[in-house]
Amino acid sequence: MKNTSDFWSIEITSNTNKKYFSDLSEIISGKELLKPYIKLVPDYFPDSSWVESVFLISPQINSMAKSEKEVFFRLNSLYLMLNGIFSLFLNKEVVPQKFRVLFKNYEPGNMRKIDPENEIKILDEVQYSFPFEDEVYIHFENEHNPILATLMLALNNQDLCFILMQLGMENSWVRLYSIWDSIYFTIKRDYKIKNKDKVINFLNLDKLKVNCFEGCANSYGLLFIEARHGNKGWDIPKEIMTKEEAVSLIKEIVQKYIDKLLQTKRSKNE
Repeated sequence: MKNTSDFWSIEITSNTNKKYFSDLSEIISGKELLKPYIKLVPDYFPDSSWVESVFLISPQINSMAKSEKEVFFRLNSLYLMLNGIFSLFLNKEVVPQKFRVLFKNYEPGNMRKIDPENEIKILDEVQYSFPFEDEVYIHFENEHNPILATLMLALNNQDLCFILMQLGMENSWVRLYSIWDSIYFTIKRDYKIKNKDKVINFLNLDKLKVNCFEGCANSYGLLFIEARHGNKGWDIPKEIMTKEEAVSLIKEIVQKYIDKLLQTKRSKNE
């Protein structure tokens, strides 16, 4: 049983990740409404401004989770969502870090004084979920920073959160198609749009590019074991795109989906 007076964190140490998360810690530091949900605490090398690592803490997750393992799983889910936001806005793949240790009662500046008894190694496969018990509404309609607006919107929208979590994982053709599937389904459901052509028009996408992406992702002859489908005897598509082009298209689709969500939210508050 987890002691509710303890607080737990995961440590972001990869060179690429810790820079982005350290930068984000500065962006969200003045946002009081986010503090119950996300805290990013940089730990610096002694007598230096160089970041050694960044600890991800969530007071909300700490208070609601029933076990240390649940805290670990939910912090991993929150981390992956944030990693997806970086991947989207930095226009590059941000390879996710794998975590195996949960830290208890960490305080900035005391990294080297952590008692091994305050570390729990968790080797279980992470069970991803929405990071919090319920969707979190934070007033963001007037937020002009696109990273913050997307973050706040994702806390209030599980569909978007899950899409960003997928974007935060390593890129693969199957995962890219899964993101497109999810957006296609939610657009049809939420905006009462009946078919793919209308979804493509609604998001102002290039139909030829979308069709090319689907054909490539499905093609065993083109992608072999990376394809979404196994061998069905289909010919290689006449029009093909590279994986980099596919990633770029999916990020465009995600961004346009987010723009529609923000537009809908803001119009309701006018």
